[in-house]
Amino acid sequence: LHARSDLVIAMGSSMRVNPACQMPLGCLMNGGKIVMINLQKTQVDESAALIIHDKVDKVIQLLMKKLEIPIPDFRRSYRLKVFLSQDQKQV
Repeated sequence: LHARSDLVIAMGSSMRVNPACQMPLGCLMNGGKIVMINLQKTQVDESAALIIHDKVDKVIQLLMKKLEIPIPDFRRSYRLKVFLSQDQKQV
């Protein structure tokens, strides 16, 4: 798996699950850079152009504030579809 991007931002990942952990390395192999945002150290940290050891939510909130982009309120909604058989004996 090869990332053909100039920049990969990996957030909240241990960088141990394939194939996703290969994407930043593919980016590096193509001359790109990696930004790593994670609470713990990862195997990719030594290759990253920028490492932020903090909670992703906190970093994104600060970034959005700096960019003056509002974060919409999260509203969870559920939809339940119920079907009744033609003989009306099964739901």
